[in-house]
Amino acid sequence: MQPSDDSADELERLLVEQEASHRARIAANPDDVEAKFVFARFLAEMIEGSDSKAQEKWQDADALFQEVLSNEAASSGREETLTRRQQQTFARYRAWYASFLEKKKLWGQAEDQYTAALALNPAEPLALGNYALFAQKHPRKSGSGALPAAKMLEEAIAVHPRHGTLLLKLAAAKKAKLDLKGAEKLYMRAVDQARDDDGEAAGSYAVK
Repeated sequence: MQPSDDSADELERLLVEQEASHRARIAANPDDVEAKFVFARFLAEMIEGSDSKAQEKWQDADALFQEVLSNEAASSGREETLTRRQQQTFARYRAWYASFLEKKKLWGQAEDQYTAALALNPAEPLALGNYALFAQKHPRKSGSGALPAAKMLEEAIAVHPRHGTLLLKLAAAKKAKLDLKGAEKLYMRAVDQARDDDGEAAGSYAVK
C-alpha cells in the first residue's frame, strides 16, 4: 500500500524540519562532535536514490563522518592515548561510518572501519553484528580465516546477551540456513528483551 500524497508531503515536511533542527544545533555549537555524528547518521539513513539531491546528502554525510572521526582522534592527539570511554565512543563512530561506507558499496573502506572499531572496542555491538554479516558476504576481503557469520554473532551475543539487533541478525542467519526453530527462539528473545521504545524486534518477528 503506497502512502497518500498528503502523507508523503507530511513526511517530507517533517524530514526538512528535522534537518533544519540538526543544522541549527551544529551552528549554535560548532564543536559539538556528537551533534555532527547524529546529523551524519540522519543524513545517511534518509538518502534514497542517486539523483543530485541524494548525491549532495551522500557528500554531506561523508564529510560529517570524517570530521567527527578526525575531531575525536584529535581530542587526545593519538588514538593510543584515548581513555576507555573515548575508545568506546570512537569505536561507535567508526562502526556507523563503516555501515555508511558499506551502503555506498565501498567494501574495502568499510572493512577498514569495522576492524578499526573493533580494535578500539572489541565489544562494540554494531561493529560486531555488521562485520559478522560483512565477512560472510565478502569473504575474499575479510580473509579465508574469517569465522562464519553465525559463529561471530554467537560470540557477539555472548558479550551482549540482551542486544536486540544482534539477536535479530543471528535469527536471520539461522533462518537463511533453514534452522527455523533456532531462528524463532532468537526472534522471541529479541521481542522479550526489546525496549519499549524500539519496535524493530516486534516488527521483524511479525513479518518473519
